[in-house]
Amino acid sequence: VRPTMDALLILNLLGGLDDPRLDLDRVKNFVLAHMNDDGGFWDEHYPQSGRNSSLRCTSFALRALSLIQGHQKTNFSTAERERITSFVVSTYDPASGGYADFPGQAATESYFVFRAFISIWSLAQGDLAERREYVDNNMEVDHTIDYLFGQHYLKNEGAFTRYHRSLQSVSSLKATNLIIWFMASMGKLDVLPK
Repeated sequence: VRPTMDALLILNLLGGLDDPRLDLDRVKNFVLAHMNDDGGFWDEHYPQSGRNSSLRCTSFALRALSLIQGHQKTNFSTAERERITSFVVSTYDPASGGYADFPGQAATESYFVFRAFISIWSLAQGDLAERREYVDNNMEVDHTIDYLFGQHYLKNEGAFTRYHRSLQSVSSLKATNLIIWFMASMGKLDVLPK
């Protein structure tokens, strides 16, 4: 699923989703074949997880599917959308405000905040305000932002870490980019230090 997402992102940027050699319905069915009954997705590129649903794989699948659906002007059914959203919400760690790869785990990586966000964002429909509302209704956005600043922000560097500060206090350009992407999409850039 991950390489499929990467390929679709590249093809989309190159304007190649209409290439006659690309069967988008077949690609969509391939990705959907990785969906479990709980609404989450698995990926053979992460054999350590087996066929268990993970937030990581779900985010890859949903980004791939949202590109295809956007191109084909289709959407998930209400039942599919609710089931997938329910899985993403189940990975929330209420003790910290972050998200984990699997339901019931403690949050330790900032990447999973972005993965939860982009998954729910990919399921949202409508304009920017409607997308933000769908995310707000399904994510504890303010609590999650508090978690990011409390556990992943390095004030002296003005950057975020990938791993929980107690595990590794190394600034990460990718983590910072993903967190800013999340905050910008949700209209929350005003929370960043000036």
